[in-house]
Amino acid sequence: MKIEKIEHSFGLPQTGLLSINSLDRVLKNLSLANKTPTMVFQLVFLVPLVSERQVWVGLLHSIQAFESNSNISKKPEFEILLRLSGKRQIKEALKLFSLKEKANQEVVLVGWGKNKKALKEKAQNLGQSLGFAPKTNLFSKNFSKNKKLILESYGISQNQISSFNGWKEKDAIEALVLEKMALLGLEG
Repeated sequence: MKIEKIEHSFGLPQTGLLSINSLDRVLKNLSLANKTPTMVFQLVFLVPLVSERQVWVGLLHSIQAFESNSNISKKPEFEILLRLSGKRQIKEALKLFSLKEKANQEVVLVGWGKNKKALKEKAQNLGQSLGFAPKTNLFSKNFSKNKKLILESYGISQNQISSFNGWKEKDAIEALVLEKMALLGLEG
């Protein structure tokens, strides 16, 4: 489990597989985990994400938003969704990242907290209670499998990609997604 320092907190993005028989049970477990005032957790559907870097940037933007009182949502777990999606409406972010009752979904467990050890322990306990199975290298496979959906999700055109002359396609798309995420913080 990779936990790194971000601003005055620690961040955690862990990819893995999750089978959901009861979405209500998953949401209840997440809600219970989020009752700890110094930690925040969210589960997001992996498919619309370009890279692990996107998750780190989304975490950074979320933390900075709460530290500077420029957050869009009152709830940090929703702020994560908004920042990752580059959208101002929770409804749109949920549509993009919502989990479904389905077996072996590729997901990312995202978290942040002030205490690294406590964050790791709570994330492991939450993962166990959900039946979350950590799995690495999902981002590289995800991009090649779901590029079209990623482009549609963020409204990225071929012309925009082409403007990054000499860049690898994935790097150009990642830069465009990160730009949309950054612009969200500038919108008023």
